[in-house]
Amino acid sequence: MHRTSHGLVSKLTAALVMATMPGMVMAADGSLNELWQNEGAAQQPAKESANENFKLYQPENAANSSSEKAEPASTTAPLCTLGELKKSDFVSTGGWPGVGPFSQDKEDDNQLVDEARNTLKYSTAGQDITEAELTMVNQPADKNDLLSLQMNADFLLEALGAHDARIADFNNAFENKQQDLKSGSISLNAGTYDISIARGRATEQTEPGSASYVIKVRNTRPVIAEKPPEPVAPAQESEPEKSPEPGPVASEPAVKKERPSALDKPVTLAMKSPSAVTAPQAADTDAEKNRLIAEFTDLMQRWQLVKKATVKSRQSTNLTQILGGKALSLHTQAVSILQNKHMYYEITPRRLKVESYKEISPGKKYLVKAHIEERRQFVNADTMSIQRDDEHSYNVEYTVEKVRGSWLITDFSK
Repeated sequence: MHRTSHGLVSKLTAALVMATMPGMVMAADGSLNELWQNEGAAQQPAKESANENFKLYQPENAANSSSEKAEPASTTAPLCTLGELKKSDFVSTGGWPGVGPFSQDKEDDNQLVDEARNTLKYSTAGQDITEAELTMVNQPADKNDLLSLQMNADFLLEALGAHDARIADFNNAFENKQQDLKSGSISLNAGTYDISIARGRATEQTEPGSASYVIKVRNTRPVIAEKPPEPVAPAQESEPEKSPEPGPVASEPAVKKERPSALDKPVTLAMKSPSAVTAPQAADTDAEKNRLIAEFTDLMQRWQLVKKATVKSRQSTNLTQILGGKALSLHTQAVSILQNKHMYYEITPRRLKVESYKEISPGKKYLVKAHIEERRQFVNADTMSIQRDDEHSYNVEYTVEKVRGSWLITDFSK
């Protein structure tokens, strides 16, 4: 692997590795051997267009000239800046094996190229990337083998500033439409991202038994015009006294969040009036229970997406978005096992339901019981052959804690 980014893993990964490959892992404390049993058989902000307010400059002798009109500013937000693209992991260290790292093409200022002659072409408006096109040559010709294509599309989206939720949207859409790619091209939407994928033409560089693909990405998010600054009232000359030292600003600065989450939305609880102190508490109790069930369900759904991507890409970077403590440590070890053994999982979620929860520390720590059904395919990454293909249905108890305002899974057990 060229890098360790974007992708993610479940305890179930390490355990299945050991289940299918006896003697593969021998942990002294048995922690990895319990992974399978324990888990049930175990945009980039579009840079608000850095375009300043549109200005026209005319020479004095052309004040009445109106024959030439200024070119209108772009109405859609850019993907990212050129500097951000070139500093991304995909460009600097590469993506799925065989693609990247990239460097500047000496023959085209708007194109990057790697040693295998894969190219990343982009269109710009100033320093903003408005569209990107990745051409991959010498990819597997088998139309049923689209793993490399999908994973490099994920890495490309990440390099262009897409967040995990949008990448997950793309993966879901790709899996639903990948059969259509066999007969031509497909167009997908992931939030405001428009993605098209098509088979490329064979060239002199195309090796026998290989194929090429072209992935195009653009953003459809409209630019939000900034309000002009309020006019500043002129200072009154009749008051020469010194202005007092400025006090603290009342408004809080915006907090930059790299990975927005549904859990970031504040929960507003109704305040009781003094007259309602003696009212029955049943309604409030039910509302609180429903709220927690909804939050835990959202957490588990996001965990399933992260787990699915992690055990396929064998990259542990995104595990920290969902996991902490013992759960993070065990799953990170499981990813290393998959990398060392050149294996990966293809997981297809079937069903997830949060059945109950138990309060350990009010508002901070809970034991959440969930029922999960999924299909697991254990695949040899070198030969792309499926070693096992099973359906699994299991119950698991997750220890969930609120850390820095967000829920994290810190432990689990069967």
